[in-house]
Amino acid sequence: QKCMFMQGSETAIFPFEGWLARSEEDVHTYTVTVTTGDVYGAGTDANVFITLYGDMGDTGERKLSKSENSNKFERGSVDTFTLEAVDLGQVFKIRVRHDNRMLSADWYLEQVEVVDQDTEEVFLFLCERWLSRKKEDKRIDRVFYVKVLIPYHFSVATGWDWDAGTSSRVYVIIIGKKNKKTDRLWLDLDGKNGFLPGSLDYFICYGTDVGDIKKVEVRENTHTDSVVCIRKQTSDCWFVLSVRFVFPCKCWLAKDRGDGLTACFLDVKDAETVSIPQKMIYEVTVITGDVQHAGTDTQIYMTVFGVYGTSEEMLLFERGQKDTFNLEIEDIAPLRKMRVRIDGSGSRPDWFLDMIELHNLQTDEVALFMYEEWLSRSYGPKRTLLCEMPAVINDEEMVEFTTYTVSVKTTAGTDANVWMIIFGENGDTGTLTLKESNNTNKFERKQTDTFRFPDILSLGELSKVRIWHDNSGLAAGWHLEYVDVHDDILGKKFRFQCDRWLAKNEDDGQIMRELACANSDNSVGVHNSPICNPFYFHNGTYFQVKQNIKWELNGWKSVSV
Repeated sequence: QKCMFMQGSETAIFPFEGWLARSEEDVHTYTVTVTTGDVYGAGTDANVFITLYGDMGDTGERKLSKSENSNKFERGSVDTFTLEAVDLGQVFKIRVRHDNRMLSADWYLEQVEVVDQDTEEVFLFLCERWLSRKKEDKRIDRVFYVKVLIPYHFSVATGWDWDAGTSSRVYVIIIGKKNKKTDRLWLDLDGKNGFLPGSLDYFICYGTDVGDIKKVEVRENTHTDSVVCIRKQTSDCWFVLSVRFVFPCKCWLAKDRGDGLTACFLDVKDAETVSIPQKMIYEVTVITGDVQHAGTDTQIYMTVFGVYGTSEEMLLFERGQKDTFNLEIEDIAPLRKMRVRIDGSGSRPDWFLDMIELHNLQTDEVALFMYEEWLSRSYGPKRTLLCEMPAVINDEEMVEFTTYTVSVKTTAGTDANVWMIIFGENGDTGTLTLKESNNTNKFERKQTDTFRFPDILSLGELSKVRIWHDNSGLAAGWHLEYVDVHDDILGKKFRFQCDRWLAKNEDDGQIMRELACANSDNSVGVHNSPICNPFYFHNGTYFQVKQNIKWELNGWKSVSV
């Protein structure tokens, strides 16, 4: 609109009043209707700001200043604002905040409706939350997701024939009951070459929720004479229903091949369905301690443990990013604990972590993970780059700290270095080094070595251990009889029977074993299959190892045979 330059008492203004856009057609008008809740003290006198996010960009932060109401954001009121911005495409989330100014700053936001006046599309955001420093979780900045759009995840496998690929654009339409369908979901790779022969390409598209899926239409945009052959699985779609559909296709999309059609309809009745974990959106707040040199530019990683599983290790934020952000995490709640590690890189590798807050934006549950200590090789009493924190929900600590006493009975000794990981209801311990024993010379023939690991979050009922060595030393081969693990909090001992070699030149040549618990409700029987070499898949191909492969699946209630 204008540029302003100030030097001393002199001000220069350069009016512009125009868009930086390729054409006027790129500029859209958005009507934003804000409904304030009808509860006591719901209105606010603070300044309110909003950011709209679409699949083609965002508006940047805008102040909601001009409403048809002279007094904005009053209790039970509806205020309408007009924003101009470049075409955002499908609006899927908004960020709303206020500056907490004036006497009555607290605000209860009911909902926000965004209408694209150019396309007449309506996007509804149900909020029903306080933006307040005094109420609820004391936040004045919130992110909300549209209720009518959901993410669809696709993987597309192209055939292996030399001319199977295509340079044409491909789109998918999801069809539900009563022929309710999404718009065209374009499978684009942001400038990269997709649909090459033998390739496996992944896409995320946002579309309307059609409910129960009935059919999927796959169509090539035939502006060229290119062809595409889709074999094996056409698409894996992760829906709110937490179901994956695998469609066998094995057909050409081409005018001069197969049946001459450039589209195919895939019926859910013909698809293989697989239940998968539902993704939950968490707002993550990382608080760094208020001590000297507390900040860091190192890489920070997080793993979350819940009753129903463990998340993948996630990079929290790269250098320079904000300390509040959103993450998609598998639905493993109720949460039990969190593991955080840093890699010690950067010019400021030390970090004083105060706490991390996970706010589930769908269930509104808040879990706190408090550490209040250094992650550092140079500062603090622990001198560690890794920590585990119990989840605190509604002022209740979900997991207690315990001491694990590990007893290892050796039949034939080893000079190698030994490590282990303990698994249980609440995840795993991470890697434990079996270093400081009650015996000076560890792992000798017919000897029992005892190791203590204090201040470890209890895993509850144990299910298995993984134990291995590095094959170092003159006498590396090791015959292990059993491992006992005692949990001080539970007052219970768990036995893991082995009776096998961990040696390159004995038995099956394996130096790593997984041992199921022999006396826990979480496992049945004793199984100690080796860790085997897997098949490696890449771009739809696989490489098969020559050795015989043995598979063992460990569940909470049983072990496969």
